Amino acid sequence: MRGFFRFLFYDYKSKWGNLITIVIFIALPIVMSLLMTVVFGRGNKEASFEPPKIALVNKDDGFLSKGFVKFLTNDEMKKEFNFVLTDYEKGYKGMKDQDYSAILIIPEKFTDDFLEEKSPEVILIKNPSQGIYPEMVETMLSLMTEGTNYLLTYYYPQFKEASEIYKSIKNQTILPKLIFLDFGKLKDLGKDFFKKSKNLIDVVKNQSFEVKFEKRVKEKKSKRFIDSLFPGYALFFLLFFANIVAVSIVKERGMGISKRVLLTDFSVNKYLLAKVVSGVFFLFSLSIVFVLSGYFIFHIKTDMFFLLFFIIFLSCFSLFSVFFLTSSLAKNEASASNLGMVVLFLMGFTGGGMIPLNLIPQFLISFSKFLPFYRLNMLFADLFNKSSFNLDNALYSLFFSLVAYSLGFIFFRKKLISGEL
Repeated sequence: MRGFFRFLFYDYKSKWGNLITIVIFIALPIVMSLLMTVVFGRGNKEASFEPPKIALVNKDDGFLSKGFVKFLTNDEMKKEFNFVLTDYEKGYKGMKDQDYSAILIIPEKFTDDFLEEKSPEVILIKNPSQGIYPEMVETMLSLMTEGTNYLLTYYYPQFKEASEIYKSIKNQTILPKLIFLDFGKLKDLGKDFFKKSKNLIDVVKNQSFEVKFEKRVKEKKSKRFIDSLFPGYALFFLLFFANIVAVSIVKERGMGISKRVLLTDFSVNKYLLAKVVSGVFFLFSLSIVFVLSGYFIFHIKTDMFFLLFFIIFLSCFSLFSVFFLTSSLAKNEASASNLGMVVLFLMGFTGGGMIPLNLIPQFLISFSKFLPFYRLNMLFADLFNKSSFNLDNALYSLFFSLVAYSLGFIFFRKKLISGEL
């Protein structure tokens, strides 16, 4: 065991003795913590984002559209979506000038369709340069459509009576006095509808995945750092480092063991075990950096002991799973690297479904479309083959993980928004 602990000490020491290793492995968690802090409201106590500014164009003069506009422009709604009532020309010009994320148009027959027992529809014009906000607006509109359909079912007897009154008014088959009285009844019904619509729509909204996630973050303020970082990004780092260690193990198996560090009777199994344990300790050190970067730099309160325990558990699981797959199934370095990439891709792709779409930086999805990841291994191997800490594998794993996560985001996007997951 003397050789085991001796090698463990030198291997761990060599990792932190490389300046580039320290810069990359410490900078990545800090940058990711900063990214998630910006996404969650720049260090505010509650998870929030900058409300998108949306131009609201109302072409209908009916009571339903007026109530709809009032609902969208109230103070509570402005905390989530900043709707600005304007005309189409000003709204379109504002969208071209990047003042609006989208234009929401209420058509002329919005109230008529509603009273004729048709589902009222609105028109959404997206700003292509602001890809993530229109997605959020579409989600909100789909939820409001569900709420409207629910209200139509709930108030069906009253709306059927109101619809008959409305059709009689249009066909001019009743007396003017009755028209006045019935229209007043219809107006009262509309007021009652919009008075109760907010609560009913909130019920529908609470069924969505995004609202559940944000609500869970707000309710557990003491564990906000865990809620914001662990739905995927922590797993990304664990797999990233586990792959580096696993490929490094296979590469160094055929290179021999340094007599300066190890005893002559030191077996390969002990060497591999020492390498894995060294990787676990290295990940433990990174865990401390990961936690402290969010705790001290961004003043985020968290249960630090639980966080460290969770990271260590996932670290050990990821390391040993990738290690056993590569060491038992791989016959050479190339096949081991490919197996490691397959495991990393599958776990990263699955982990991509753990993050809601509105928390994902849009540049990751856009950037991944231009990555020729199938050639990165040879490219970085040629550029950095003399590196002492396998920088080629580090960069390859990083880009490959981003691609896997991006594909996972795209694949699970619709299910996440609809709340199926």
